Amino acid sequence: MNTNNGRKIALLILDIQNKAASYFNEAKVFIGCVNSAIKVARKANISVLFTGYKFREGAPEISKNNKLFSGITFLFANPKEGDNDVYKGLDFQKQDFDILKNEK
Repeated sequence: MNTNNGRKIALLILDIQNKAASYFNEAKVFIGCVNSAIKVARKANISVLFTGYKFREGAPEISKNNKLFSGITFLFANPKEGDNDVYKGLDFQKQDFDILKNEK
């Protein structure tokens, strides 16, 4: 991992997973920009960390008070195999870190 004045630095790719990315309006442009950032990070020897979420059956983690997610709970309530994987269009490589939150 690269350091900056003794501090460790990394590029964090947050919650870009197969299921969620399939709903991006401009997915191709967005993913292209993210992959460009990943490429720059690797050239600078900066670690790349991919994080994602995994809701339990019925997605009880989503509060009815959450204005963003409460209207789309149905998207996450019954996950299928591969839904929570790092989006297939991202340049994920074996040396990268994959962190899945709320895993069963």
